[in-house]
Amino acid sequence: MNISQVLIHLKNFIEKNKIEDLRIEFVDLPKIAHQQYSGQVYSCEWDKDNQWWDIEYSTQGDNFKIKETFDSYLLSYLNNYFAHIENELINFHIDKQQPQFRDLLMKLEMELLSLSKLALMRPDEYLSSLIKSFKTRIIDKYMDDKLSTPSIDYRPKIQWLGTYNTLSTFLLDYSTSNNNLGMAIMQRDIRAFKHLMLTCFVDEKGNQFSKSTIDTYFSPNKIGEKRSKKNEITLKRDEPQYVEAEEVVKQKKKNSSPPKAYALPKEFNKPSTKTS
Repeated sequence: MNISQVLIHLKNFIEKNKIEDLRIEFVDLPKIAHQQYSGQVYSCEWDKDNQWWDIEYSTQGDNFKIKETFDSYLLSYLNNYFAHIENELINFHIDKQQPQFRDLLMKLEMELLSLSKLALMRPDEYLSSLIKSFKTRIIDKYMDDKLSTPSIDYRPKIQWLGTYNTLSTFLLDYSTSNNNLGMAIMQRDIRAFKHLMLTCFVDEKGNQFSKSTIDTYFSPNKIGEKRSKKNEITLKRDEPQYVEAEEVVKQKKKNSSPPKAYALPKEFNKPSTKTS
């Protein structure tokens, strides 16, 4: 089975409540024990008090005694399908390139998380936890820095669409107080600034920044000459605005007196005597 087939099977297992069929199978375990445990089964006795099967069997010359609960039986059932996924991942990891394998892991993580949530809706917290635990183990195995191989190393880069010195000027200006804010917003570390630009950015064509060019922009003798003069990045400080509370505004309007009415002089009220 490939990964897609396993995921479809598990989805149907959850949606169609096949776990109940598995419970019936567990109850009738003595009838099918020889199929479930490779080798010879000597005994399969039910422990009523502890709710498990005491099973004794041998395979390839080794003898085993186990206590099979339904939870352990369910885990064995799922592990059979999880093993198919792990084997496919090993093959895919060897055969495919970095981006393809990483894409597969991201899609697998999303699908397993979806199955885990689906199981939780049934609700079946234990089944959900088993799927989530498998997802975590797989992702940790291949994505953890200590365990991952270079073939899936992922180092995203930001595409810078402006000129190199626009970014270098911003880093230099705002790592001192000699800017419009009057304060530094980052600690000045020239070595770290150069490392940032070289490892985290690419230009508009997707090419890595030139190390010699970056060195020049941060050279003490060239900083003034190489600073950006046209396309500078300037941060703006918002001034706090005083807004009066609505009740205060209402009270002021209430207390304010209407404008005084001024009487006009009598001469302005006399009718006009002008004749043509």
